[in-house]
Amino acid sequence: LARTSGTSVLVGYAMGGSIAMEASLRAPERVKALILVNSGARIRVLQKLFQALDDDFATGVNYIWKNAAGRRADQTVIEKMVDASLMLDRHVVRADFEVIDRWDALSRVANIAVPTLVVAGSEDPFTPLRYSEYLAKHIPDAVLQVIEGAGHIVPLEAPEELSEKVSSFLASHGLSAGGAEYK
Repeated sequence: LARTSGTSVLVGYAMGGSIAMEASLRAPERVKALILVNSGARIRVLQKLFQALDDDFATGVNYIWKNAAGRRADQTVIEKMVDASLMLDRHVVRADFEVIDRWDALSRVANIAVPTLVVAGSEDPFTPLRYSEYLAKHIPDAVLQVIEGAGHIVPLEAPEELSEKVSSFLASHGLSAGGAEYK
């Protein structure tokens, strides 16, 4: 979250992008700009993911992280994410996926009235490029930036490139990250 003149630049990754969009739709006077990374106006969760989380949480977590990564991913980082995710409460993880599976802003994103940067990994299997293209097409002041070879975890796969895109976007709108880092 970067502060600018009493309003906020909301940065949301994946499900966080949905939260940022919803905040912008509910309280537009409080949002100066949006940065949406690997997100969508409606994110469908694969039923086999729900099944894997129900049958064997470890299998489900491994499925998520092993399939989320594009060819640029560092496998050591993926293994750390698997380990960290296995410490989460399985019911909370499943509930998060249920909420995002039901959330739908397809008909409302055209009401987002702030400059918006949409960043997508070209190899994202969970929020495919077409989701980001939809956002860029339907949010009036949106621009799409694609990170080639990255999957669903752009912040881990291409942190420097993401940081450059965010900084450039903010500068082009006279905004600052206020010392925030995107790594």
